Amino acid sequence: MIRLVRISCASGALLSVSAVADDPAKLEIAPVGGGLYELSWVAKEQRPYQLMGAPDLTSWQPIDEVVVGTGGVKTVEVTGNRSKYFYSLVEGAVRPGFDGISLVPNDDESYRGDSEMPVPVPLGFEINFYGELVSECYVNNNGNITFGSSLKKFTPSLFGTQDEKIIAPFWADVDTRGEGSGVVKFSSGGETVDGRAAFGVTYRNVGYYNSQDDKLNTFQVVLIDRSDVAVGAFDIEFNFNKVLWETGSASEGVDGYGGMSARSGVANGGGLYFEYQGSGEVSAFLDTDPETGETNFDSGLIYQQYNSSVPGRIVLPVRDGEVDGTFELSAGSDIVLDEDAGSKVQLQGFVGDGVAYSWSQAVGSEEAEIDLVDALSPTVTIPRPGLWEFKLTGVRQGTVEVTACDSVLVYHPGFFDVYAGADVEVSGDGGPVTVLIDDAYAVCACSQGVEVVWEQVLGATATIIDPSAEEVEVVLPETGTYRFKMTGTTTHDASEGAFTESGYVDVEYQLEAVANEG
Repeated sequence: MIRLVRISCASGALLSVSAVADDPAKLEIAPVGGGLYELSWVAKEQRPYQLMGAPDLTSWQPIDEVVVGTGGVKTVEVTGNRSKYFYSLVEGAVRPGFDGISLVPNDDESYRGDSEMPVPVPLGFEINFYGELVSECYVNNNGNITFGSSLKKFTPSLFGTQDEKIIAPFWADVDTRGEGSGVVKFSSGGETVDGRAAFGVTYRNVGYYNSQDDKLNTFQVVLIDRSDVAVGAFDIEFNFNKVLWETGSASEGVDGYGGMSARSGVANGGGLYFEYQGSGEVSAFLDTDPETGETNFDSGLIYQQYNSSVPGRIVLPVRDGEVDGTFELSAGSDIVLDEDAGSKVQLQGFVGDGVAYSWSQAVGSEEAEIDLVDALSPTVTIPRPGLWEFKLTGVRQGTVEVTACDSVLVYHPGFFDVYAGADVEVSGDGGPVTVLIDDAYAVCACSQGVEVVWEQVLGATATIIDPSAEEVEVVLPETGTYRFKMTGTTTHDASEGAFTESGYVDVEYQLEAVANEG
């Protein structure tokens, strides 16, 4: 909300009440005679505006239609009973409300209430999400809600690879510890959209890791009960007012840009998912291109409309448990070749009807040759033994492009696999602590061994006791977030040279007394 104003016909006086503003703009009142008033404001180009009115500062209702700014002045006439209303100007698609309960300032945590562990919160109604009737969710700091378990993961990944049922308007490394950052807030109960029960989570003016508040994003997810259509039916709204950053520094971002950037979508935790166009693409979701300064009309989230007339609003109907726009896609089962296998292998993909598709290479030490990238079962020529990954991407055209991806691994004798282990959480008194990363491995299918080297890539300077060991001990000097990289190198034979792969593991060190407080 930008400005609250009230017109009082009884006294003729005008009362202006300030409110918290995303981007302060003046909502002005001018009497024009005959009990008629004009409300006016400068409507910035391509920004949506909704004028709201209420007689009591609580019963807010939309006044007039949503207006998309042209850069000029917008005027609305007010007369009759409405001349006694309070008015507020809402800029952007984010709905007012859905902010009665707050998360504490934190990085990577979920709502805990009075518990030491994340707790689910009630939606207020029951939804059918991918065949499961649920009535509660976990509210996570990093731009998403999940079902069944909370999610701390701060670097987004392809929705089709998720083990959790997730709804994410903007999955990225949100960090609300900065002095200028707002905190994540969600429904306290009783909210409605168009008279239907609704639950929402609002990320208003939130910063990014590590405690950065020079750029702030405002976005929201709202679930709207549509049991009037069918039992468990509901709509998902993604609402965006401003997207000024896309990546935290622990996700290889610099000043909020680049690296492994934000993703937007939903997933059932079993390979079926919807991923919004631009997910994972550097600069795609931002309001403006940081390099050119040009407005990002083509893919910026605040300008997108999907099943909606409001810029910045993406609506995903969910009927019979499935999200509108999802489709079936599979790259096939992983392929393991014999020792004496040739260099050619045939992939076996599948996509649903009405979907355009293509293959590309995702992993491999050299470029493999795919004979027909737009065929479901192309023949691939692999230049040498190793581990190869090929990605099948499907695109369904509609109001907006809907994309889905799946990958298949091809193991040719001589492959090796490097895994740095699962992320680790540890607590202590704040002094040095030793942590064992004991589930890492580097495996080679050929007779040669693998040389391992560990190095630190994030956090205060730690000590790696034996950098050449697969299972490694590290000494963390203080609380904080650490990231370690394990690189494995092997040689299949002298003519084919060395193979090298890397993996990463994150270690979170928190104070024991406040380990569960974010």
